[in-house]
Formats: sequence, C-alpha cells, structure tokens
Amino acid sequence: MTNRSTGTGNFFLLALGATAGSLAGCGGSAGVPAGPPAQVPTLTYSDGSFVYLADVIGPAITPVSQPSGTTGFSISPPLPAGLLLDPLTGAITGIPTDPAAPTVYTITALGADLTADVELEVRDSFGAPRFAFGLDWGQGRIQTWRVDGESGELVAGATSPADQFPFRGAADPLGRFLYVAHFGTGSIGVYEIDQETGAATIVQLLQLGSATVDLTISPDGRFLYAADFGLDVVALFEIDATTGLLAPTAQLLPISDPSGLALSSDGQSLYVASLTGNLIAAFDLDPVSGGFVSARGTVMTPGPFDLALTPDGSGLYTCNFGVNAITAIGIDGAGVMTRLDSYLTAAQPVSLSASMGGERLTVSTFAGGTLESFKILADKRLTATSVLSTGGNMASVAELGVADRVLAPLFDRSLAATALPATALAALVDGTREMAAGNPVDLIPVSTSRPATLAPDRVYSANISAGDVSALAFDEVLAQLDSIAAPKAAGAKPSDLAISPDGRFLYVAEELAGQVLGFRLDSTSGALSQPIATANAGFLVRALAISGNGKRLIAAGNSGVTLFDVDVTTGQVVELDTTPAGLAPDDVDLDASGRFVYVANRNSGDISVFDTSSGSLIEIAGSPFDNGLTSGPRSLSLSPDGGLLAVSSSNLNRIRVQRVDRNTGALSFAQDLIIGLDPRGLDWSLDGRNLYVALADANAVAVVARADNDALSLVTTHSAGLDTKSIDVDPSGELLYAAAFNSNTIEVFAIGAAGSLTHVDSAPLGAGAGPDAVLSRARWRDLE
Repeated sequence: MTNRSTGTGNFFLLALGATAGSLAGCGGSAGVPAGPPAQVPTLTYSDGSFVYLADVIGPAITPVSQPSGTTGFSISPPLPAGLLLDPLTGAITGIPTDPAAPTVYTITALGADLTADVELEVRDSFGAPRFAFGLDWGQGRIQTWRVDGESGELVAGATSPADQFPFRGAADPLGRFLYVAHFGTGSIGVYEIDQETGAATIVQLLQLGSATVDLTISPDGRFLYAADFGLDVVALFEIDATTGLLAPTAQLLPISDPSGLALSSDGQSLYVASLTGNLIAAFDLDPVSGGFVSARGTVMTPGPFDLALTPDGSGLYTCNFGVNAITAIGIDGAGVMTRLDSYLTAAQPVSLSASMGGERLTVSTFAGGTLESFKILADKRLTATSVLSTGGNMASVAELGVADRVLAPLFDRSLAATALPATALAALVDGTREMAAGNPVDLIPVSTSRPATLAPDRVYSANISAGDVSALAFDEVLAQLDSIAAPKAAGAKPSDLAISPDGRFLYVAEELAGQVLGFRLDSTSGALSQPIATANAGFLVRALAISGNGKRLIAAGNSGVTLFDVDVTTGQVVELDTTPAGLAPDDVDLDASGRFVYVANRNSGDISVFDTSSGSLIEIAGSPFDNGLTSGPRSLSLSPDGGLLAVSSSNLNRIRVQRVDRNTGALSFAQDLIIGLDPRGLDWSLDGRNLYVALADANAVAVVARADNDALSLVTTHSAGLDTKSIDVDPSGELLYAAAFNSNTIEVFAIGAAGSLTHVDSAPLGAGAGPDAVLSRARWRDLE
C-alpha cells in the first residue's frame, strides 16, 4: 500500500532541492558549479534505544562512526550497574544487574565536542510471550504465531524456510534470536526474529553431528548447549550478544545417545539424559566460561527422553519413552540426585514441562495422544490430576506463561493446540485448536521487549431504520472509511452490537423481534456471513455486552437481562439465565473479569448490578442503585481500571459518575457533571484518562478529562454529524468513531495527546439509514 504522506514529503524535498539548486546557480561566478556540501561531523549510535533484562547480556551498542579528533568518550548520567562505556571506543557493553527505569544517556565524543543520546532501560522480565514459533518437521518450516497476552489464544502468522527436520528450539532471553536443533541433518540453525512481524530469518546454519536432538541456552544468554544423538556428545557454543551467531568451542562432553537437556536457573548445573545408557547425569559448569567442570553424579532410569526441572532446581523429571512412564528425581542442596518414584502414562511419553510456579507437571504422549497433568508435591513426588485425550500424536508440550495454558502441537493433524486447567491444579481442558503448517513438532513461546501493537481495521454500524448492518474498513493512508460490502440484513430494528474479543464474531441486538443474531466475520475482509446464531433475548432488546474472554454475552431489554454462554469456536450462544432488571433497560456493560453486569434502567432512573460468577444472574446487595432521578439513564461505561462507572442522563444533560467497589460490584455516588445537550453514548480512552460523550442534540462529541483523584471535567466539544448517538474508541486507541443518526454517517476522529480529538475524515462515509450503534475491531500490526 502506498503511503501518501511519505510520497508527499518526498515531493516537497525534491521541490526544495530543485529550488535550492536553481538559486545556487544564480549566485557567485557565472558557469562555476557549486562544490559538494561540506560533511558535518555527527556522533550516532547503532541503537538509539534498547531494553535490557537484568542478568542477561545485551548487544554492544557502538558508535556508527567515530568523528575525527575524538580523544575519548564520556557518558552522563552513569550507566546502570553492570553496563560499561568503553572510554576509548565509546561502546556500551555488559550485563546489567538491576532493573532501571527508561533513561536518556548523553555520550560525549571528547575532543570533537559532539554528543549523542541513547535511551536505555533494564527490566526484570518482558512479561507474557508475544510470539510462539512452530517447527514443521515434515516440510522444514518455522511458523510464527501471535500470542494474545491476556487469553493465550494463538493467531497464525507467516511461515519461514528452515533446514530439514527441525525438532526442538529455544530463544535467547531477549527474544531476538531463535535457535533450532535439526534432528534430520545434525545442524543448528540461528534465526533472527523480526521484532515487528515475528518472521524468523535464518542467519547461520552450523553443522554439529548427524542428529541434533535438543538444545538449551544459559540464563544470561551467553552460551548454548546442544545434544547430538548421532555424535554422542553435548557441545558448548558461545553466543555473540550482538549478532546472535554461534561460535563452537573445544568443549565436547561425550555421552551415549544424549536425548534431553536441562539447565539450572543459575546456569551452573547441566543435566543430560542418555537414552541407551539408561541414566541421567549431572555436570557442574564454569560460570565464566560455561565449560564443563566436573561430573556430579548419575541416576539410573530406563530410556530417559527429555528433561524438565522445577524453577527452584530441586525437582527433575524425565519421560521413560520405552516403558510408558515418567520418573521423578529429587535434588538436594548439595546437588545430589535421588530417584523418587515412577508413574505410568499413555504410550510413548516424549515431552514434559514444569509450570512456572513449580506446582504442576504436564506430559505429552506421542502414540497415546494425551496431555497428562500431575501435581508436584513438596517433596517433588507427583500425584496424577488429569488425562486429556487429544486425538492426535502429541509431539511436545511447553508452558505458555499466559492464563495457565500449555502449548502442544498435534503432529499428525497439523494443529497447534492449547490446554488449560479449569482452576489451579484442576483437570486440563481443551483450549482452542488452530490449523498449523505441516507436521508441527514443537512450539516455542518467545517474549520480546516490544509489545504487539494494534491498528484500526473494521467498523460496523447497526442501522436501525434500514434494518441492516454496514461493514466498513478504515484506510490508514487516505484516513477515511471505505465500504467493504453491501449492508447485511439484520432484522427489522438492529439496535446494538458486540464483537468477540478475537474479532471473529459479531452479535446484533434485534429490538423488534427480541433476538440476538450472530454473524461470522471474514478474517481478511471483515464482511459478515449469513446469520450463524439466533437466540431469543426478550421484549425490545436494546443492548449487548461481551466478556473479555468472549465466553459470556449479556443482552438487556424490557424483559430484563439475559446471560448467554458463547462457544468461542463456533460462535453459537446458549441461554444460561434471564432475570428482570429495572424499567426499560437501555444499556449494559461488564467489568473486565466478566463477573459483574451493570444495567442502565431508563424509566426507573437507576442502575441494576448482577453477579454472574455462579453461571446465573444474581442481583447484588444494594441493587438497584439510585442514579439521582426517576428516569433518564441512557448509556453507561466502566473505566478500563474498573474503578468508575459513567452514566449519561439525557434529560438532565449530565454525566453521573459512580465509584465501583471492584470486590463486590457495589456503586456509590462520586460526581455529577453537566456535559451538554442530550448525552447518549459513552466510551473511555484505553488509558482511562479521558471519557468521550456523544451529545445527540448538540451534534457533537465531548471530551472529558479524568484527574488523578478521579474527578471528571469537561475539556471541549467537537462538532460531529446530526444527532450523534453512539461512539466507539477503536481497540488500537488511535481513533474514535461517532454514529450520526440523522446524517446517516460514521464520523472519524484521531485521538491525540491528552485525549484530544481531530476530525480526520472530511467526507464521512454514509452508513445505512439511522445508524444507532457503532463498533470496531482492530488488527495486529506484528503479523502483517
């Protein structure tokens, strides 16, 4: 797609260049060409900003060029502990030891009187994984998946070529490089991870032996250990902190048929499984060189394959592939291993993973096709808790680190699956399953310093007068909405919309028929399918809300409130409960957990609150809560932090702010704010610092600021279309959409600094007749 703003910028640069050339030709001696402009010395660095992890080596940040006359370098303020500036070369290197807030450091080239700024930060962790990489055994590919940081759901991205038969992988701690053991060729591949898209590009292919089966990376990111089944060795490689490339060392540890590696969290103990030696051996490592210092002991166990170590290093587990069992091994304070017990599993256990809290062990079986979970006891013995039959060959298992999920590729069914316990240490249940490339044999979650970002994508309007739903697309280059397809019929009076968190399903409240209609959204175009779900929701249903995990849908209308269970795979809905609320419920919202439901009762002038934690709608103590008038609440919206509930009262031209008890859901009065003529729809900025209000009779959108003490104040209003009733802040946080009922248009505003609005669409796209609600979905930029 052409970036028009960039193109315009280039045009002006060319025009200015031509003008400058013309003017230069007019001055000085006639016919004497101007000489080349003098080079202005500068000091620039290879990275203008970088985020480190504590106790992990970072890349060398170096001057791109050294200005002439430079006699040395200095820096201010002092670097975080563990990082050093070389006073001769100006390079910043080292391993930071403690977290440090983002800080701008000024480097001075002494003698040249030049400076450069770099922003550096040190974190404890990067948090939830941003990507997961699937290894395709059959076709030699790596598939990128985006990981939803809250739900753990996977979204497929592109595939990249790899060497043949990739089998196991690991990422460097900073999430910049992926290292892959290729079992079929005996090579180790180094793949650079694009920090924007997640694409994995091979930068090095290093031959080790004939069947490289496993690898692991030291916690500080300096060393890689690789086991080759054919060569009968474990080899040590040094990792270049800047390029990620591997350098072989002379350190080769001979061991018969090494079949699994585990490294302690301090990087000073390596455990190696020997399949045909029927043992697990422990080795002490040199913390400086990473080399093998001494053998510390062995434990005998039949046919060990793969290893998992608890985070505290006191429990070690292995799959006994040939005898369909797993074995638990205790490790005391002196590092002595003791075999504890063995536990039967389904056929051919091949992989296991200990949870990050050290309370659960999950095992995958290849021929058995199961995921089996065990509780890890205080003495590191195990108690079986569940067996989940997956219907496929489970080639590996890994902790995802999000919502207690584990990742497990189904080798023979080309699926990437997730599973999760219903509650902590409870039985595993199926998560989502996504089509994967070829024969996935491993899934490697990777965290990065850079979070995924959302971009504006699709916009939908419920056109109550036309009886249809319009599907629109936001064009980032032209800054305007374009129609995707012809409006989709949605009953006689579609009045509200809800979109599933994954953007796959759209639900419509059909007021006249008292129904909820479900549509599938095309993953590429965003167009609506024919209705895939229809459910009764009571008389004059006007409002919808969906929970953050997409598993609960709420509908509100004159008959009351209805709670639906949503099948996140098919989009089908099943009624769980229905209950009366106040008079003429007009809007509904859910807290972030999906537990509490808030209902604006227009004709009784109050707010009903229900608790859904039991799977039913239970009105909480004190509900309904007074909203200060016998009638009027039209819309409500919870702040992103769940601390405030804003309620618009159209006949009072005000916003009432209620404080929310996050534990009980109860409301208490906080503030009234006169806002403008006929306030209707409400929505918050993503950071919760601004509230936006549709002013129907003023044909405008109001911007409200939230102070640190939670007090709200009116900042300004912006003209919009006629009878602006509904607004929506795009999930990217970049745009606000406003539905103008009598203009039949969707207006677009850009959200700027401090929540300011700028009308960016000079010719708003016409929606259907009477757009009564507007809602948007975003797309992830990192998989484009």
